[in-house]
Amino acid sequence: MQTQHEPYPEPPDYEATTKDQWPQNAAEVPRLLDSNDPYLAKKVATYKERFGYPETEIKSKIISDPMFAALFAKDPGRTSLHENTASDWLSRLEMVEDFEKLPASGKDSFYVTSDGQICKMETDQKPSKSLDFKWKTSGYTVYASHKYTKQSGGAQDNQFHDVRNLLKNFHKKFADGKTCLLAIVDGKYYNERKLSELHRFCNTTPPLSWALPIGDVPEWLDKHCV
Repeated sequence: MQTQHEPYPEPPDYEATTKDQWPQNAAEVPRLLDSNDPYLAKKVATYKERFGYPETEIKSKIISDPMFAALFAKDPGRTSLHENTASDWLSRLEMVEDFEKLPASGKDSFYVTSDGQICKMETDQKPSKSLDFKWKTSGYTVYASHKYTKQSGGAQDNQFHDVRNLLKNFHKKFADGKTCLLAIVDGKYYNERKLSELHRFCNTTPPLSWALPIGDVPEWLDKHCV
């Protein structure tokens, strides 16, 4: 395990990763057009409806003009880019073992129940958003959710409430003191005031839970999972 005297790795740069992904997504557009990708087909139909150009002309322009094709590229922020970036970074930490990226839905997904337990759910009535990651650190089992929120707004506030409810439920009695819950929150939205509000619902005694940006995860693990 890393000691506190060793430098921790720099956190992922989501902005740079997103910027790098845009050209890659743009380059994929002609291939997606050829494979009748449903997302691209919908964007072409929307363009046709808005501007009145025939679908055949739109498709021909996409194939012949890379700059025009870039207009139809998938927004990296609407994919799993941030979650995948966080997953890759966490899995490489020295103190992280048996890292798993958990399913977002289905019988193998994990949730925090209303009575504070972490378990798989077999019903359609999910008590919370599913957890994203699971790993081991020095005999502790760590579950984590991950949110990247850049700006304020209604949808972003709903994400904040999801995180708060996750921590609030886990704040109740949980039998296993060797299980921890981390709410990893990244992006400018999660300022000091937002983090302070989330900390009201965190456990500072076992079972431990905490809300923090991803760059603080290694130090937290070194301090608490010993």
